[in-house]
Amino acid sequence: MFESMKKSLLASFILFVFVSLASAGPTDILVKGKIFEGNDVLRNVQVSVNMAHSEYKSYKSIDGEFDFQLPFGYDYYIHFSKPGYVSKRILVKGDKIVNSMVPEDQIFKPWKVRLFKAEQGKDYSDYDDVLGEMFFDFNQRKFDWSVNQDMLITDLTEDDLNAKRERVDAVLSD
Repeated sequence: MFESMKKSLLASFILFVFVSLASAGPTDILVKGKIFEGNDVLRNVQVSVNMAHSEYKSYKSIDGEFDFQLPFGYDYYIHFSKPGYVSKRILVKGDKIVNSMVPEDQIFKPWKVRLFKAEQGKDYSDYDDVLGEMFFDFNQRKFDWSVNQDMLITDLTEDDLNAKRERVDAVLSD
């Protein structure tokens, strides 16, 4: 009888470990990447993470890189700012997500955040809204990035540069 109890306990323990490992996914949302101005790394950028309308964490990215973990179950706003530059806010949607929903092989790709210099007297209010979004795709069961919003940011910046080039060309041709 003692021998069968030992086998039963051992089998229960093995089953418990197997089920625990099978349901284990990442424990946090991994956010990492670099901040650029054009193709150059931008240093000394303030990176602030807000959760539920209060600051969760904040630090200065001395070397232009950032790397932190955000617990599942909350939405986060990540704000990148530097004096003299147009700030950028990115939303990470983690509300209603638990780690068992996320596959163990989830890959959180590094971000490339691009800031650009603000010009005196120019209205940048369009950039006050969230310009990028990381979200959980329930159909694919993985986190994804809204590429369309990222492309919109690039297009707006490129349009600004093209308009400036046209003004310079018009002045030079007169």
